[in-house]
Amino acid sequence: MNKQEPSYLDAEQQSVPAGQPSSEQLQQAGTGTDEHADMLNPHAINDPEPELAQTENTSHVQLDVTATSSTASAVSEAAPLPQPGLAVWPPVYERPVPDWRFPRSEQNAMGRVLMIVLAVALLAGLVFIGLLSRLGSQSNVENYLFDQKTHQKIIINDNQGSIHVHSQSKGPFVFRVTKHSEGMGLGSVGMEVSFNQYGPTISVLAQVQADPIFVGSRGIDIDVSVPSTASLEVHSVNGNITLTNLDDQLLVQIGTGSIKLENSQGQMTLQADSGTISTTNVRGQLNITNHQGNVEAHRVALHGQSSINAGNGAIAFDGTLDRSGHYRFMTQNGPINLALPASSAFRLQIDEGSGPLHNQFGQLSRGTNPQAVIAVSTQHDIISLHETK
Repeated sequence: MNKQEPSYLDAEQQSVPAGQPSSEQLQQAGTGTDEHADMLNPHAINDPEPELAQTENTSHVQLDVTATSSTASAVSEAAPLPQPGLAVWPPVYERPVPDWRFPRSEQNAMGRVLMIVLAVALLAGLVFIGLLSRLGSQSNVENYLFDQKTHQKIIINDNQGSIHVHSQSKGPFVFRVTKHSEGMGLGSVGMEVSFNQYGPTISVLAQVQADPIFVGSRGIDIDVSVPSTASLEVHSVNGNITLTNLDDQLLVQIGTGSIKLENSQGQMTLQADSGTISTTNVRGQLNITNHQGNVEAHRVALHGQSSINAGNGAIAFDGTLDRSGHYRFMTQNGPINLALPASSAFRLQIDEGSGPLHNQFGQLSRGTNPQAVIAVSTQHDIISLHETK
């Protein structure tokens, strides 16, 4: 006898699992048919030998009703009949797989991608919350104390921030460093200040590193009181520089920003790529170069080999010129305005190709020897020479 495949039945039709006798078969057990007797025998399905014996002796086999009842009871106890109305499902491994179901490997890959996306979103949220918590202005002040030395030299490098240098007569001098930021993010991250001292030379380096997640402005400001006779170098990439009351050699270089020098004397060199350079009440040898911006020099007493050069900008000068000196004023695109005392002795030299001249003195040479030599050059703009009382 071949084993039948399980099939899906309605709740009314499917009441007995395959391989077990139904209630109707139990009622017909008293007829004495050999076919019903085989159905009541739980071993008849899996045992082929009783089936052969039944085929040969069909007319001689009788069914004992009592045995049939006891056999049915044993079958019921061994495998209880399902309750009416409950569907019998085949084993899980025999159920059909829907066509729309993804392969397990694709499901695992999609799960990993989803976990990565959730982790990235969580990290971005934490970073955003941290940035919001740092929204606004931040400031941190640090002080560094140094003793004065003979032949003192100070070198300052600051790539982002303002620098203010002023003098003091004696005693220790202090560097006051202010790290500041205004915006959203961790503004103090990537701002470093270092000091090095070699004998009488002190070097300070202030650096603001680039921060891609910070939105706003930040920098390192330096304020220092130096010995008035100290030699000084100041270098800045972006910021403003102010210097007052200095009496020795001075070198100032800036990329973008302004330079302001007041109440100082000595040998002074001021250089800027872009910005404004102004000097007030300055005396000595002065050399100014500004590639993109104006130069203003007020109440200035020049001597020696001094020069003022504004590449693309104007020059405004008022002051005195030592008779033994040589002075040059030059622009490429911008006017030159010079105001000198009426008692000045000078000889004016104008480069060929310069713009028109407006001279209140009326002549190119004035006074007796020695005379200050004034060389003036512009590309197209006017040159003005005014007389002051």
